[in-house]
Amino acid sequence: MKKTNLTKKNMVMMAAAILLLGGGGVAYGANKTKQAKQEESTYLVKQSDGYQELLNQVQALFSDKDEHFLVKDLTDEQIQQVKQTLEKLEKDSKEHTLKYDLPEEKKLTSAQKEATALFNQLTEKVTMQQALNKCFESVVLNGETVNEKVGIVASLKEEALNSFSTDEKTDDTFKLAVQKLVTNAQGQLKQQAEATKLVTALFDKKEVSAKVTDKSYNEAKKAVDKVLTKTVKERLNKQLTTVKQYLDEKKQAEKEKKEQQERQEQQAKEEQAQASQETNVESNVETGSWDNSNTNDTTGTVNNGSTGSGSSSTGGGSSSGGSTSNGGGQTGGGSTGSGNTGGSGNTGNGGNTGGTGNGSTGGQTGGGSNSGGSGNTDNGGGNTTPPPTEPEQPQEPLGGPGNSGMKFGSMNEAFDWDQQNSNNPDSPWFGMNAHFYPVYYPDGTEAFWTIQYS
Repeated sequence: MKKTNLTKKNMVMMAAAILLLGGGGVAYGANKTKQAKQEESTYLVKQSDGYQELLNQVQALFSDKDEHFLVKDLTDEQIQQVKQTLEKLEKDSKEHTLKYDLPEEKKLTSAQKEATALFNQLTEKVTMQQALNKCFESVVLNGETVNEKVGIVASLKEEALNSFSTDEKTDDTFKLAVQKLVTNAQGQLKQQAEATKLVTALFDKKEVSAKVTDKSYNEAKKAVDKVLTKTVKERLNKQLTTVKQYLDEKKQAEKEKKEQQERQEQQAKEEQAQASQETNVESNVETGSWDNSNTNDTTGTVNNGSTGSGSSSTGGGSSSGGSTSNGGGQTGGGSTGSGNTGGSGNTGNGGNTGGTGNGSTGGQTGGGSNSGGSGNTDNGGGNTTPPPTEPEQPQEPLGGPGNSGMKFGSMNEAFDWDQQNSNNPDSPWFGMNAHFYPVYYPDGTEAFWTIQYS
């Protein structure tokens, strides 16, 4: 084999070639790295811009610069659009692996953190607002508008409100509004419970309680009026309508009962007065009346019985030609005239006694009659004195008390006593009809009032 001898010159040329080739490789590698960094820098800037755009989109969904309240009438489409932007940025980040420590990375990290944090705050408030509005019959929180006059849903439970836990020391006006509405809902729950309790107390099972009063009804009505939930309020008011109807009917019945009692009392009073009057008349008939007992007007005629020419006069009467005229003499303060009888002497005893001739008797005895003939006695006429009356006895009422056993000084006193007993479930007279009437003395004066139950 032929041996090749390398000269010094050749060796130098070979070394130069080798150096030339190595330097070119180094230059190529450096250029490649620079290009990769540039590409990564471009990616970082693009991602930073993307997160900045996301931040702008999220901020646009808040109504104030402090990012407290959400915009009014926020829609799910708006929220979904922002969510899709975030998901795309996060997907790009996962698909790209950073190889170099570039300053753009810090800017990206800051933009990503700010945008993501605000987006999370947005979704938290959206979730809270939607859940809170579902607790009420209509929207109570929309943008910066807070409505505390909306009723809670009938199915709301206290547990649902406990999920709205917020920091009491927060200065976030949105969360403060949420706290206010949660407190409002809790108050409505208590008001509903109180109103339901008061209305339920008006009933005994399914019927209106006999113990219900205007006061208990009004207290329940006042509580129901404060209820804001329409369905609950309608249900309670329907029950109150039944109670009101019961009370009105009861009042009307009591009014009619009172009017009937007044008519009965008036009728009884009139009948009692009439009966008393009839009793007085019968009593006068039995005992007699002496006011019109004078018999002074009775006159008698005596047959012709004069003898001779004598004349006889009694009490101012005169006799002439054989006729005797009876004068009206009175006993007790009257005068008795002396009579002449055929020359015979006068007998003065209020009358004349004839002797042998016909005399005249000129008086009355107890409404008496005149008689002629001999020996007639003239008593001069007069009134008969009535028998002495007995002392007035104490009056007894013409009747006793009714089955109530009570005596009252007036109708109002009797009525008040009835109201306390006929409306008291514990009274033996509860629910019974009362008849009020007065009892009189025989002279027609009122003795007392009483009650007969039926």
